[in-house]
Amino acid sequence: MLAIIGGTGLYDFGSKLCEKTVETPYGVSVYQEIEFHGKRLFFLPRHGANHILPPHKIPYKANLFALQQIGVKSILATAAAGSILADFTPGTFGIVTQFMDFTKNRDHTFYHSFEDGVHHTDMTHPYSVRLNTILESVLISLGYSFKSEIILAVTEGPRFETPAEIKAFSILGADAVNMTSYPEVSLANELGIEYSSLCISTNFAAGFSDKPLTHLEVEVVMKTASLKLQEIVGRFIDSIL
Repeated sequence: MLAIIGGTGLYDFGSKLCEKTVETPYGVSVYQEIEFHGKRLFFLPRHGANHILPPHKIPYKANLFALQQIGVKSILATAAAGSILADFTPGTFGIVTQFMDFTKNRDHTFYHSFEDGVHHTDMTHPYSVRLNTILESVLISLGYSFKSEIILAVTEGPRFETPAEIKAFSILGADAVNMTSYPEVSLANELGIEYSSLCISTNFAAGFSDKPLTHLEVEVVMKTASLKLQEIVGRFIDSIL
């Protein structure tokens, strides 16, 4: 089974068949069973239906655990990102291949004890090579501008980053910055779920402009990209289901 995790600006998707609220050992998760392109799959709005959950309060462990319990084997997540590259302009799509974790207070693993054995999860390819290859083929076929092999720096939020932080991330090799991709990606890997992230450059990160950053500009770009996003996801679904 496939699940779509929707980030900022993507709070509903396809035709909702039902919505389920699930109690897990890690908290409550809310997801939908949907129909899209004639296929049944699952959709989980990361921030909640009305964007009520800030990045550091998202129940990442509950969400991933719930999806695994219903048989999800593959996840395509969407994520808004602030660009650190001059040519990764707002509205451009990106395929994420690596992350850098700069979060501080998140419960990021299912393994708080090694009583049942030692668990060290390999992160050589945290984002599924197979799913990323399919995603790249879809973007090429649609003729949409995108950048591959995005390295994403993930911060705690909900504040935006300082120009000094963005400069440091750039020196370390990051291409974009985001507040939600970790620990979602690593938890998926711990559970054996293949995970791919389609990020959208919604703005240039702090320091590229004298104007203050706002969430409104992020929402505007995501709204503009929503039709393209649905087309991309539709073709992606057709390729794997």
